[in-house]
Amino acid sequence: MKFAPYQDRSRAAMLSALRWARAMLHLREWNIRFTYSNRLIKTSSDFVSDPACCATCEAQHRYLTATIDIAPARCEQRNLDPITCLFHELIHLPISVFDDASDSTPACTNASEQVVNCWEMILYALYSATKGKPCTQAADAT
Repeated sequence: MKFAPYQDRSRAAMLSALRWARAMLHLREWNIRFTYSNRLIKTSSDFVSDPACCATCEAQHRYLTATIDIAPARCEQRNLDPITCLFHELIHLPISVFDDASDSTPACTNASEQVVNCWEMILYALYSATKGKPCTQAADAT
């Protein structure tokens, strides 16, 4: 989903956005390995097999672990802000728990992606409005 145009983001800026989003999405207990590198384009099978792929997320919900990989060059090619790609992949973590593994039809997959895309836009708008500053009242409310 094209919501925010490409911006060159440093690894530090991406890690800051990751910390902010983890707090906002209540993902603090997750162990998330994050890679932000163009080397992924040549080394990761997901990026090699799909030239449009900007980011991937693999999660083990049972163990609360995830690996998120983002290739900034692909974000630039598709004119996507890497932070929106990061938020998109992070939102998959809580949403995918509700995916029915027995129903992998295109309609089910598309519905899940639409939900993720909607929340991605909301999260990015909040991030932009707060300039990445913690929203402690919202993040700490349960």
